[in-house]
Amino acid sequence: MSTQNIGATIAHRMYTSILGGYNFVGGLIDDFKNYMRDLNFFIGGNDAQMLVDKLNNRKGNVKNFSFEYRVENKQLNALFWADETSKINYKEFGDVVSFDATFRTNKLQMIRCVTFGVGLLSREDTDSYIWLLKYFIKAFGKQPLLVLSDQDPAMKKAIETVSLNIVNNPEFRKKFNFLIWNSRLEVDDFEVGWKSLLNEYKLTDNKLLDCMHGLRHFWIPAFFKHVPLSGLMQTTSRSESENSAFHQNTHYGSTVVHFMISFEAAMEKQRFTQSSFDFKTNNKHPTMRTPFEIERNASMFYTRTVFRQVQNEMYLSMVSCTQISISTFDNVDECLVKEFIHYIPSNANASQLDPKVENDYQWDIPIRESTYKVTNNKSAQTFTCHCMKFEQFGFLCRHIFTVMKTYNIKEIPSKYLLRRWQKDIIPTELMKKCFRYVDSDENTQRVALDIFSTIDNCVSSLNNNHTKLKEYLDEIKQLEAKFLSNFTTHDKGNKNKEFKKTLGVTIPTSVDIQNPGEIRNKGSGTKKRVKSSREVATEKSKGSRCSYCRNGNDHDWQNCPVRKEDEKNNIFKERPGKKN
Repeated sequence: MSTQNIGATIAHRMYTSILGGYNFVGGLIDDFKNYMRDLNFFIGGNDAQMLVDKLNNRKGNVKNFSFEYRVENKQLNALFWADETSKINYKEFGDVVSFDATFRTNKLQMIRCVTFGVGLLSREDTDSYIWLLKYFIKAFGKQPLLVLSDQDPAMKKAIETVSLNIVNNPEFRKKFNFLIWNSRLEVDDFEVGWKSLLNEYKLTDNKLLDCMHGLRHFWIPAFFKHVPLSGLMQTTSRSESENSAFHQNTHYGSTVVHFMISFEAAMEKQRFTQSSFDFKTNNKHPTMRTPFEIERNASMFYTRTVFRQVQNEMYLSMVSCTQISISTFDNVDECLVKEFIHYIPSNANASQLDPKVENDYQWDIPIRESTYKVTNNKSAQTFTCHCMKFEQFGFLCRHIFTVMKTYNIKEIPSKYLLRRWQKDIIPTELMKKCFRYVDSDENTQRVALDIFSTIDNCVSSLNNNHTKLKEYLDEIKQLEAKFLSNFTTHDKGNKNKEFKKTLGVTIPTSVDIQNPGEIRNKGSGTKKRVKSSREVATEKSKGSRCSYCRNGNDHDWQNCPVRKEDEKNNIFKERPGKKN
């Protein structure tokens, strides 16, 4: 249960419910808590060494597994690992990567970065990130075309603090989001829209927005529309969603050994979900929205999610676009496509808008062009549109589909069918690989899981037939006696053996790699509580002057040297506050 970030109390309740009552659990809530305590004690100061040994063992036994680590002053400083499935994913989808330092730390205060592989860093500095990226590229063999990263968390906090009122203004948020995420905007359009927005809301002197505008070349899509597939991510929204999923499996008190097991449990869930999507894609046929054969052919290639977007472009080519002219020069046709754009006043009620076409609304921000030029090079057999939808998102736009209707094209040319959007691009057997506990023999683990599944299925099916269930139990006991007759009885009293099996680790013969010390990273807090005025006054009073001599502040009445000297001279004074 701990791999799902479930505590001992809830785990005990769930176990009780599964087994059918407290009498069948074989332990109290305290026993569950003690087990976790003993497990953490078993790991103890060997945490870093155990993980390095485990991953080195996996590197030697598992095909195409990459692992690198770095040690400074005998302390673990950085880790990176990636398995075969991650590498296949990167090969197909690694042209755009979100590099997100989430600042979610584990017990050793190490930053967690998860995308195609796993990186654990003990310091948030340039050298650590260079090391991580170096071995990231070494493991995957190529650099991504585009890397997206978070803004500095200090600036994020400043945005939330300084601009809270304006950010909560729904009209401002609508206009601001459209200005930022409108894939049709050109650079000049953005500049005009930004100036207009700041003037409207009297934000021209806002230092934070000035700073964001100064960095516009790094985060406004209009400035990197030419980068292939740059439209796939809106900053790190995808990685933030992924981090939210991983947070369900880990918590602050995790050891790095436990984090690895929890991470792989999360990866199993993610890959199982992907397999479920693949099954639905292959066994469910989408409803067609146009009479064109090109739509049916596209549904045979694209995954369900991407096909919906392509289908929407095809539908809009039919209802919102029309070709108004064509000119030919040097075997190149230049077609002008007019798209009907809806203008909605800024005071429009958001509830009146259709969320499916909200991106088409202009929200009073000027767009110079409602006519788009589509070029068809007949010699090269290429289509291009200056809206650059294909370049940014990897599938054709409504304007090109409008022109294709004119040429009676019934299939999307293969050069515009990106492999990343194809059905079953990742082999099913790779999605089912699991190494959470055993590194050396995957087949053994798979057979063990099949046995558990078979027995569970039989018990569930026979649960209402006492005679058959008793007969099945007798058969199981006979098999148990047959196969375990020559095996030594498991020593239940040896917890260390049980912990080794649970964690898939061995006790190090020598510890050469120490656990990192406590580390202070950005976003991890200061661990300093704001003190009240009463607490401050109380602390100051602790260093007040001696009540006898009224001078010293490093001693009290009992230890006052002046008082002791007076007593030697038979000079006695009554202690302040003391009654006879």
